[in-house]
Amino acid sequence: MFDEDKKQLDVYVAFRKGAVFCCSRCGSESQPFYDIADYDRTWRHLNFLGNPCYIHAEIP
Repeated sequence: MFDEDKKQLDVYVAFRKGAVFCCSRCGSESQPFYDIADYDRTWRHLNFLGNPCYIHAEIP
């Protein structure tokens, strides 16, 4: 979503309900997750058409 007041692009990444992931420790596949943190993680990305770009993601 481009915010014309701030002149920046914000990209939001969310999980689908019922999504499964691979375990980062043991590699086991199809592991459900039950909790999502109550905050988003934000990363600064490269500029997009000369405007700052931020990626916001839910943290399981």
